[in-house]
Parts: sequence; C-alpha cells; structure tokens
Amino acid sequence: MAEVVYSIQQIEDWQTQLQAFAKTPRTRFSKRQAVEAMIEDIEAALQSHPYEEVAEKLKGWGLDIAAGSLKQYVNAYRRAQADEADGTGRAARKRSGKKAQKKSKKKSAGNAARQSQNGTENASPEGGVNAAVNAAADTANNPSDNRTKRTSNRTPDGFLEMAEDL
Repeated sequence: MAEVVYSIQQIEDWQTQLQAFAKTPRTRFSKRQAVEAMIEDIEAALQSHPYEEVAEKLKGWGLDIAAGSLKQYVNAYRRAQADEADGTGRAARKRSGKKAQKKSKKKSAGNAARQSQNGTENASPEGGVNAAVNAAADTANNPSDNRTKRTSNRTPDGFLEMAEDL
C-alpha cells in the first residue's frame, strides 16, 4: 500500500483552519459540561431549593438529568475548584476511612522496623523491649505471615457453602 504524502501548503491550510476553528465557541455539550457551564446559576438555585427540584426544573427545560447526577457533577466541580484554589491536586487531599487506617498501620510498622534495625528500640517501664515494636517489626519484615492470616478458610460474605457430595 502506498503511503499518502501531504504538501506543506496543505498542512499550512489545515493549521490556519484549525486556528480559526479553535476560536469558535463550543456548540455541543455533555450533561457534565452543561452543568459546569451553568454552575453559577445552579449554585444560586441550590441556595433555596433541593437538588431534586433543580433537576426537575432542568429536566422540564430539556436537560435530562437526575438529581443524583446533578449532585455528583456539582460536587465534582466544587472539589476541582477547591483543589485549584489551594494549589493541590487530588493526590494531596487528605485520606479518610479504611485506606487511611491501613496506610497509617503500614507506616507505623515500617517505622518500628527501622527503629529496631537502627537499635533505637522503645524500652518499656519494666526495662524490656516494647513487645508492640517487636511485633510491628516482625510484621514489616515478614510479609508472608500477613498473607496467610488474610487468606484463612473463612467463606467470603455473600457465598454459600456447598455440600461436598453434590
């Protein structure tokens, strides 16, 4: 198959046309983009009306959107604006819930292991080495123990045990 070759004149024409096209306003929007385009007016309506009523009005005027979607789009826009205002991205946002707890446990276990290796163990009031520090160091240094504990013979939630003779 022969390769198509374009002239410099064609490329320059396309560039000129693209530059002109880029200056024209957008004429088609997704639901999310439509909400973002009207965000100031939507925020004003939300001051005195719930999401359900605002979504109902928008639906009546031709924007087919559910209250849950409207709320999701508005909250996503607010988060994005808050991130831009403080100069942080999503990764810099504070973690919450189980992920944060897991991360802090891993971090403390890793710190304890490093302290143990550096000889800076925490002494208990009785003069012995703190058992929690040793346990955390053992856990951090031997990850295979963690896996065996997590994969026990328990049946996951939502599963039924079947009789073996079936």
